[in-house]
Amino acid sequence: MQEYLLLTVLSQLEIEIVSERTKFGLGGTIKAGHIPGPCPFGYYRDSDKTIKVDISIKDIVIRIYQLYLEGKSYQQIANILNDENVPSPVKSKWGDSTIEKIINNRIYMGDFERYKKDKDRESEIYMNVVPPIISRATWEDTQNQKGKNQRSYSRHRVYIFFQKLVALIRSIIYLVLYLNLVSQLKNTSSEFVLPQIQKSIFKHTGL
Repeated sequence: MQEYLLLTVLSQLEIEIVSERTKFGLGGTIKAGHIPGPCPFGYYRDSDKTIKVDISIKDIVIRIYQLYLEGKSYQQIANILNDENVPSPVKSKWGDSTIEKIINNRIYMGDFERYKKDKDRESEIYMNVVPPIISRATWEDTQNQKGKNQRSYSRHRVYIFFQKLVALIRSIIYLVLYLNLVSQLKNTSSEFVLPQIQKSIFKHTGL
């Protein structure tokens, strides 16, 4: 029994040692510019497996950050790119989630964040492991801009909501006036009904 327990402990210890060696090896690989996972938009994987800037795409990334710093929301940026038929990193058109991923990705200032999506682990940041597309100052300014853009987007949504609400109320008033006038003018010659209805509605609603 004691021998079995000893073997179990030694086996677990060996597993942990191998795991640590793997982590250490992967960390060294990342520092050498070998980034795991899919190649980020704006980059390409060179023959030596390091990440390099894609000259033909980098200006799109730069523009996304510039538009965001101007106060545009994720969706507004996506709409602009779609209207201009700018190639998207996914098969479908640009969407707010794609823009958000680019804005929040530290890779564009040269850093790689490991375990970013793993809630059970603390993320690890490897600085200056790939060529940057934007400056560190630009990335930090963009993160500071988030609160302003979100408030601006919320105000815009509220404004649109009230515009639709006003339009709905005016439509209801229009309908009520129409039904009321039809009821009042039912004994009037039909050729005079519509002009009178329209004139009254224009007067009361401003339509």
